[in-house]
Amino acid sequence: MEIGTRQTERWPQEHQHTVFIGTIGGMRAIVRGAAAIWKVGNMGVPQLKRMLSYLVAHVEHAIHRDDIAAIGSRRSQPLARATNLSSAIKRLIQTWHMGPALRDRDGYLTLMRHTSWISDTDLIEHHAAAAALHLSTGDADAALDALQQAAAYCGGIYLPDYDVPDYSLREDQYHWLYYQRDILHRLARLHLTRNAAQEALPVAQKTARLGDSEAADDLLLADIYAALGNARLADYYTHKARRRRD
Repeated sequence: MEIGTRQTERWPQEHQHTVFIGTIGGMRAIVRGAAAIWKVGNMGVPQLKRMLSYLVAHVEHAIHRDDIAAIGSRRSQPLARATNLSSAIKRLIQTWHMGPALRDRDGYLTLMRHTSWISDTDLIEHHAAAAALHLSTGDADAALDALQQAAAYCGGIYLPDYDVPDYSLREDQYHWLYYQRDILHRLARLHLTRNAAQEALPVAQKTARLGDSEAADDLLLADIYAALGNARLADYYTHKARRRRD
């Protein structure tokens, strides 16, 4: 699977949170408007990112310390003590001023939704829901704006660097590929209904960052190129879609 190109990061001004966690295109964080510092003792950055990735992907689900240890341990070394690794991720989260979002109870860690942090996938879902609401009330302008805000965070694989097979995030990755593709298609189609094919084209082209393309992607591009008056490319993508389905 091809890893998508990471979009230019931007601070989500519409939300007042201390920490922004990005997952589409790779795990990263912004703390109070600046790139986060991934430093806790001698703990490696990849270890911290693996543990945080799993907690973020399972937000509001309790994860046992032993599982956190298995996720964070280096493959070339014996399994680290669960308390050491769970303490490291706790210290990182506290350093980022997200302490109230982490629950530590009876040997389990739970990352809770909290006003101290927000993720790109939270924002995608928020804006996509707003777009659906606006469309249901017939407000196409507001729906377009909401879809554009959601699409700004789209265009990549969900946590592509996470590589712990025994604690796979494959289902989450598939979910976010589908979700992003749906948003990009809806936005591009909405542009087409407004005779704005030139605006639809870069939106449709973002689907190429989601790994293997699909017939629906080709048909979308065919419709856009037809609207732009480019019959050659419209025919090319139409035939390409048909070949996929044969």
